[in-house]
Amino acid sequence: MSEHPDPNPGWTPAGGWTSPTGPADAPYSGAPPGYGATGPPPPGYGPPGYPPPGYPPQAYGPPGYGPQYSNWAPPPQAPRPGIVALRPLGVSDILDGALGYIRRNPRTVLGLSAALSLVLLVLSFVTNLASFQSLASVGSALSDPTEPSADPTTLVSGGGDITSLVGVLLSVPVSILATGLLTVVVGQAVLGRRMSAGQAWRAARPRLWTLIGLTLLLGLIVGGIAIGGLAVAVLLGILVGGANAVVGILLGLVLGAAALVCAAWLAVRFLLAPVVVMLEKAGVRTALRRSARLVTGSWWRICGIYLLAQIIAGVVGQVLTLPFAIGGIVLGAAFPSTGAFWWLALAAIGLGTFVSSLVTMPFMAGVTALQYVDQRIRREALDIELGRAAGLG
Repeated sequence: MSEHPDPNPGWTPAGGWTSPTGPADAPYSGAPPGYGATGPPPPGYGPPGYPPPGYPPQAYGPPGYGPQYSNWAPPPQAPRPGIVALRPLGVSDILDGALGYIRRNPRTVLGLSAALSLVLLVLSFVTNLASFQSLASVGSALSDPTEPSADPTTLVSGGGDITSLVGVLLSVPVSILATGLLTVVVGQAVLGRRMSAGQAWRAARPRLWTLIGLTLLLGLIVGGIAIGGLAVAVLLGILVGGANAVVGILLGLVLGAAALVCAAWLAVRFLLAPVVVMLEKAGVRTALRRSARLVTGSWWRICGIYLLAQIIAGVVGQVLTLPFAIGGIVLGAAFPSTGAFWWLALAAIGLGTFVSSLVTMPFMAGVTALQYVDQRIRREALDIELGRAAGLG
């Protein structure tokens, strides 16, 4: 089906992506009048030897119904103006759509991913400079065991942990920016519309601060429960373990597992909140409530699809990164005494991560956005609104 560009980059479906005012699941109104009505059987129905001699094969049913089936037609298919059909989506529909919007708009999607991945790569190299220097020192120290500072543990643990933490903190805003920009592109791809990188930026820019606030709040909630629960579990395990080591260990394990389960439950419950912020232009509290409402009753389905996508992205990322890592190790092995081994190996790993993120970053953003679309189709009949917005009637 042919696509058409978006004449207005800020355009959204009629009425916007906002939630409906009516009930989420309207009850079925019942069968049409006369449906299932009974009547007397046709003459000769049922006796032994049925059908009777001379029984016409087309005595019942519409004209043409019978052995020929000449007027049979396949059931109507759901319209598909963009990357997915406008109907409740299956697992394969979501995964295929998450790749489909990359194939349909590669210049914008891969361009945005490349720019953001390059920023992450630069931040990683800059903030981990101390770690690289420590690793280089490890290489030279191991080549000369007579040096007094040849302890690899001491060399690596100097400043590497702090710089790695700084790198993670600096990468969070970039990841948030990627989610916002790519979600906007997915929303238009569902309608069969293309967006340039500039249009995606202009559409997402007004919502970025809200998205950053939502991400920080979710980090505090989910991360606080996970880390705080584990800390409490360890503390109680130590206190109780002073009297009974077995009870202390069991108590720590149970409390730690409960904290992780609770954090995972909340993470999935609020998984769709960033998409709500970008597509419905909702605030932080509204986005959390909307995500919880959409996920309710489908927690296991959403969690399973997201984990499956994460596994696929992880495998693809490892496959794309492995050749670069092997190449870096092979090249670095030629200069073991100069510390180039560690520099080349880490540089190759960083380049492989950059290449893999070009695919995995937009893929995961597409999976999350399409799960949002699927839940709204199932609960709020969004397919009708999207069909009208795509000019299908």
